[in-house]
Amino acid sequence: MPFSHDNIELLFDAWRIISNRWQSGSVNSNFRLLKGTNTFELSYASGVALGTNITWKTAHSVDTNGNFTYNGSMTSGGQPAIYVTSNTVVTFASGGEVKFNVWNTITSSQGGLTVVSDEDIKIPENGNYLVTVQMPFPTQSPAGNTRGFHIRKNASLTPIYGYTRYIQADPLAYSSTATAMIQCVKDDTLSVYVTGTDNGLDAQVSAGSADTTVVALFTVVKLF
Repeated sequence: MPFSHDNIELLFDAWRIISNRWQSGSVNSNFRLLKGTNTFELSYASGVALGTNITWKTAHSVDTNGNFTYNGSMTSGGQPAIYVTSNTVVTFASGGEVKFNVWNTITSSQGGLTVVSDEDIKIPENGNYLVTVQMPFPTQSPAGNTRGFHIRKNASLTPIYGYTRYIQADPLAYSSTATAMIQCVKDDTLSVYVTGTDNGLDAQVSAGSADTTVVALFTVVKLF
């Protein structure tokens, strides 16, 4: 029954007693369809004794952008997937590493995958994700030095599964690509770090570099 605008509901084995309290009509189960301010949702409860107060849990909801949330996991029009690139340079010192924090172009995204502060990809729901990173370097590394990158989950000190790719001193080896399947839970973050043994290196292509046709990219796709 309507209670007010943006607060309209249909109750099953439950009744409303004041603006923010409901009571159970069955110990077995209680359900509610609610049109709120910006969402339409299905709520549920069970094991609540007859005549006692209900604390609703949300099973499904839809917002004004068409995003569908189920049990806290969001999907917006398809299997979670994101494809981001960068046209910006970052520099790291010899023997150190730096977080690649300039993922500034989202080519495509669906299913709730987002980029946070141009540096982390945030996971919208539990599952196994296929992660691919391509990282170009503007110039070749001096002989005896290496450059590389690795993927981290939740800023862990340990790279995920040891996925690290090094670029040796080879005029043709200015970029590298790594792919990993990573098990994630909702709200995990994935990030890329670059490292090397020679000073002042630029990770990512720049104007006038050896190969400006190759861009840094970061893709994440939920498999199952």
